[in-house]
Amino acid sequence: MISKLPIQAEIGPLLENYLDLLEALELTEVVGRDVLEEGLRDLAVGALPLAAELVALEAQGRCLAEAVNSDTAPHTAQVHGILKDLLTMEIPVEMVTWARRVAEIPPPDVRSLSHGLASLALRSGQPMSRALGRFVVFELLCLSQRVMLHVSGERLELVGGGSQDVEAIAEAELREVESRPALRESLFAQDDPLRMLEVFGLVRLADHAKNLKSELATASVEIRTWLDQREKVLDLEALLAPADAVILRNGTANLFEEEELTAEQLRRRHPGLLGHVSEESIWKRKERMIGKIRKGELRKVEGGPTLLDVTLRAHEGGDQ
Repeated sequence: MISKLPIQAEIGPLLENYLDLLEALELTEVVGRDVLEEGLRDLAVGALPLAAELVALEAQGRCLAEAVNSDTAPHTAQVHGILKDLLTMEIPVEMVTWARRVAEIPPPDVRSLSHGLASLALRSGQPMSRALGRFVVFELLCLSQRVMLHVSGERLELVGGGSQDVEAIAEAELREVESRPALRESLFAQDDPLRMLEVFGLVRLADHAKNLKSELATASVEIRTWLDQREKVLDLEALLAPADAVILRNGTANLFEEEELTAEQLRRRHPGLLGHVSEESIWKRKERMIGKIRKGELRKVEGGPTLLDVTLRAHEGGDQ
């Protein structure tokens, strides 16, 4: 059982609650409870070096928004990269069927899990447990913002923002709650404190987009030309498979005020999409894409559904 895993006593009950949530979502019918239990055991064991790294980052005064895109925090960056990639990776047909079915059932009760995780992140006196809980909440805030951007069709890059704004907003929201004890404790009076944190993060995201658009109103011709160039690249990315879109973005990193990564760095930052791709293959794919773009031969790649696609369809269905 999860409670017997070699991990802090605070973590065990949360994993049990998470397993109950997956069962309520009927995922055990697709994967099997034994498989999920084994996966959570592996997750708990793998969380130990991550938690140790997170504690070290805090001792160094480093923020998560920076660490998740750093080569000097390998465990943190890898988990962040996997979660980010999962949204755009193709999912099996049986998972699509499951996701559609879940969208039609009443939402499960997540109050116990939400309170447990919020307590871990904001109240725990155990450094490793608190750092791990804080990281999980940070990732939830990042994921909710990415889903919202996808659902709304908002592209921050076209109004002067960047792909890492999401991480900065998630970090800012966490720090805001941590610095205001009354606000922090008020969360625990809610049925679902994590949902409230997500709402705060989404409001901050909306304000950020609004401010960027306001500044854009007085932008120079040079700035608008720069943003037009960004739009062309984003339109090209939309034609590509997710892994190729990452490679193309990296090749145009300067246009987005991002760091251009080596092939090995790309593989580490995007373990889900590129972890299995060799450095040589990455460069060949880049050259092939550039050749097609120059010849006007790039055509849309029709891939299978992703988690973001399923989320968007569920959202549209809920609005009807």
